[in-house]
Amino acid sequence: MNANFFGLLNVCRSLFPLVRSCGRIVNMASTTGYMVFRGQINDDVRNRFRQVKEEQDVADLMTEFLECCKTECNTERKRCEWSYGVGKLGVILLSRIQADRISQDDSKHGILLNSCCPGFVLTDMTSDLPDNNFGGIRVSTVEGADTPVFLALLPSKVTEPNGKFLLRRKEYDFVNTDVLMQI
Repeated sequence: MNANFFGLLNVCRSLFPLVRSCGRIVNMASTTGYMVFRGQINDDVRNRFRQVKEEQDVADLMTEFLECCKTECNTERKRCEWSYGVGKLGVILLSRIQADRISQDDSKHGILLNSCCPGFVLTDMTSDLPDNNFGGIRVSTVEGADTPVFLALLPSKVTEPNGKFLLRRKEYDFVNTDVLMQI
């Protein structure tokens, strides 16, 4: 959680002032955020995630999750025990909020900020998992780099996507819609 969410939040806060007009920011998320949102938290918590409006709202939910982990009340409160997925869900929501905030700043014209999942990439972290783990097909690092690089190289005159979550160059708004993802 510290690396995947709070570390990202701190880096963003530090580096945003350096991003020039028409810059591109790509936050690495994961479909595990989708899996947590759809299957491991209850409706009350899901609605709290839907209602976040500020960076601090997301940070507060992440902190609350960590506190529940410390007191072992996740099971009792029907909360997810998968901190990686909760952290990546936080990244997806944070990216949407940050993109909205940046687009309202006249000094930051044309900046696009999105989050994406590279897919189920063969890495040291996933090497011991079965090839079809999480229902997804394992991809190479080159294939996994496609969407992040696509987002980073969007032409300067493009205005979308912004504040979106993408997998295989396709946008998914699973927080506000009942879209199903093909992982």
